Amino acid sequence: MLFLTYTFEPTSYARERPEEMWEWMQQRELWFYEGLAMVRGVTWSVETAPILRIHHFVEFDDAAALAAYRQALADKGRDRTWEARRGEQDTWYTITGKSIQYPPPVGMGFGRRAGALPPASHSA
Repeated sequence: MLFLTYTFEPTSYARERPEEMWEWMQQRELWFYEGLAMVRGVTWSVETAPILRIHHFVEFDDAAALAAYRQALADKGRDRTWEARRGEQDTWYTITGKSIQYPPPVGMGFGRRAGALPPASHSA
C-alpha cells in the first residue's frame, strides 16, 4: 500500500467563496476519479492554522497501481473537455506539496496493518 499525497492552499478567490469551493471539490472528486479503478480510496483532511491547507491522500495497492494511475491521467488529459474541467482547479487552489508515503513496515497504530518497505529512492 502507498499514498500519493497532495497539499492544497485555497486561492484568494476560493477563500472569498468557501461554500462554492467545497461544492466544486466535492463534484471534482466524483468526475476526476471516475473510471480509475486502481485508486483504492481517497481521504481528505483540513488544517486551519496558521493558514487553511487541504491535505489529500490517494491510496494505491502498490507502485504498479500508481504508475497505471499516472498513465490513465495522461490519457484523460488528452481529452480537451476533461482537461479544461481539470484546469478549473487553478481557480480554487494551488498545489503546494506532493509526496509518496508508505505505512511503516511493522504493525503500528490502532488496528492498522504493516506495509512493505518503500523502494530505496522515490520521487513524487
